[in-house]
Amino acid sequence: MYTHRCRKKKLRYLLEKSSFTIENLEIKKSESVPKSWKEDIKLLQSLQRIILKDMVRESEEEMGRQERVYCHSSTGEVMHIDDPPSDNEIDYSWVKEYENRKVDACSGVCDSDKAFFKLWNNFIHDVNMRRTMPIREMPKVCLRFCREYADKLAGMRENFLMHLLTLTEYKLLSTDDLYSAMTEFDKHQANPH
Repeated sequence: MYTHRCRKKKLRYLLEKSSFTIENLEIKKSESVPKSWKEDIKLLQSLQRIILKDMVRESEEEMGRQERVYCHSSTGEVMHIDDPPSDNEIDYSWVKEYENRKVDACSGVCDSDKAFFKLWNNFIHDVNMRRTMPIREMPKVCLRFCREYADKLAGMRENFLMHLLTLTEYKLLSTDDLYSAMTEFDKHQANPH
């Protein structure tokens, strides 16, 4: 037992104070290795594992002593321990402003088309904030857009129709859905709330 402890201390010293590792010790299988070397190699391997575990434990303890900083996953803002995380209080108004600036930057597009697409983008953004919208719900979304934005869509019948035609062309709406949406649009324009 005493010999084993002395050898362990000696090998630990070698590992810590020098660049001696098991990888540096190249022994081919065909070579005859003294039995004590085989035991030393096994001991070195186990010591390396022990030292590695100690190093990991020490670094974890050191990290535990440091104050950790947590950031919100979508905004990147620093979160404090007193503030519970909540996705409901995130302000995404900057996204709408950015999208509106991108629409304004489009050249060759008339102002009425830009105004329509700003309304549509804001509406879609609000819908997607509540939950992800599957494509199969596009007809319902168009009807809802007509209802909720009826007052803002005054004078944009042609813009809305062109948008619905594009959605139909890309097979997001059927012709029946297009007809239903235009009927809903005309109904709300004739009888505003």
